[in-house]
Amino acid sequence: MIKIGITGVIGSGKSTIAAILKQFGVPVIDADEISRSITKPGTDVFYQIVDKFGKGVLTDDGELDRKKIADIVFSDPKKRKTLEDIIHPAVKAERNRLIKLFDEKGCSIVALDVPLLFEAGMDKEVDIIILAYADEDTLYERVKKRDNMSFEEFEKRLKSQLPLSVKKAKSHYVIDTRKSIDELKIEIANIINKICSEKTK
Repeated sequence: MIKIGITGVIGSGKSTIAAILKQFGVPVIDADEISRSITKPGTDVFYQIVDKFGKGVLTDDGELDRKKIADIVFSDPKKRKTLEDIIHPAVKAERNRLIKLFDEKGCSIVALDVPLLFEAGMDKEVDIIILAYADEDTLYERVKKRDNMSFEEFEKRLKSQLPLSVKKAKSHYVIDTRKSIDELKIEIANIINKICSEKTK
């Protein structure tokens, strides 16, 4: 089974690429979705986070206040490392479970949507890396519209990740997500066909 890693930076269009891959029948394992599911109230990871960060990171409904936690960890590298040490092993275990499940079902390709693919060392666990790319102005406009994020917040998030230039150099394919959906579909279809044809050689 071929494992494709989809990555990028905040606002770069990873979800758009993942959605198109799904339309082409490629199963997608989303690291963010896994993270949300394993941090729900009552889970072991939830209790570990509350134990380390205090009840101040909870909403009035008793759920994790993700924005508050993000503000904390993106302002303090040590606290970010603490959070990653709690979440990453659990995400990896669930991701591996899903990969095995798709493999047993006979899937020839699976895509892993992982924002911190390189930062987490996961680039060594996939066969092909697709990078979602857009210029910084476009990135900010997207996150501002989506999350109502200030430019200062955006810069802080961007600087916490590897620069796009470094990620481009390490990726097999770079997709400019400023293109139209139809153009992206054609480009992604060509990439899938190329990957499949190379596998059969």
